[in-house]
Amino acid sequence: MRKPLVALTTLIATLALIGPASSATTVHAHALGAVRPFPSMTVWPYQGAWVARADATTIAWGSVEQGANASTVSDGGTVRSLPAQPGCAAKAAGGGHVAYDCGASYEGRYARLSTRVVALTGVVDGAIVATVPLDPGRVPLRPDLFVGNYTLDGIGTRWVHYTQSCFKYCAGTWSEDVDWRTGEAHKIATVDPSLYESLDARALTVPLCAPLRSDMASAAATEPWTVPVVLDRPWALLAGPPVAENPDDASWTVQRCGSSRPVSLPAGSTPVALGGGWVLLEKDGKLGPVQLLRLADHRLATVTGAPATFASQAAHMEAAITSKRVVFSVHTGGTDRLYTARLPRR
Repeated sequence: MRKPLVALTTLIATLALIGPASSATTVHAHALGAVRPFPSMTVWPYQGAWVARADATTIAWGSVEQGANASTVSDGGTVRSLPAQPGCAAKAAGGGHVAYDCGASYEGRYARLSTRVVALTGVVDGAIVATVPLDPGRVPLRPDLFVGNYTLDGIGTRWVHYTQSCFKYCAGTWSEDVDWRTGEAHKIATVDPSLYESLDARALTVPLCAPLRSDMASAAATEPWTVPVVLDRPWALLAGPPVAENPDDASWTVQRCGSSRPVSLPAGSTPVALGGGWVLLEKDGKLGPVQLLRLADHRLATVTGAPATFASQAAHMEAAITSKRVVFSVHTGGTDRLYTARLPRR
């Protein structure tokens, strides 16, 4: 009786790995609004909308344009608009707050970064100005046109993340982190693969769950405006080396803590966002529907009610996921259109 039992056990294990073929489903998305991108040599790839998880049950989004405010949607579907901050633009969310970029000024080889941090209730929790040195190793190719530029693109419970970029007028792009409670600035000097950048941690760089490894050097060379690790235990979304088709784009993989093997994703798809045990996927370089993959059982869900997307420099997709909801942008007709959907129930 032992052999049939072994055979049955093997069959069950095999069927579990096949998951997607028999577990496909659909979820319907509805529109939240639209944001028109504007060409800028300092915001690439011509981004109009940003999307980020503001806390465990709330997703925020907005325009990178100055004077723009932020909006939020809760897991229950309640949509709110935060008050605009004069002279500032909402550009990132996280740690229960929205970060407003209030501009940067430059004096010689120094930059003064002005940031305002607003709680999801609309109350201003912090307003700081940090003075940071421009990287002495990065000499502007056209100092008469452009000395340097800092763009706010991330926030946690402790730090805001800025990226300095001169586009084609200086050699390279790099980042700076500012403690939004004290104004202390800190530049990460390590590319230790056992660490990752956490905007919630006082130490800023913290250990990554073994045996996973970050690739901060590759991320800095390709998509330095992105923190190269998104950790949603036991899963992680990791930035890696450039993709062959476009050297300016980082490759992304999904991995599980405790395993060195990347998670197998549907052929021809790229992971965009991770959260709640799900990963949002878009097609590689061709039109295709937005899809969601539940990592625990490889259940695949196709999102209806939104236009098809394709991964390209001109159509940069923004997305965020909680345990119950997803918000994503789709670039169509020169406009970033925002959609939200409830995640499938078990």
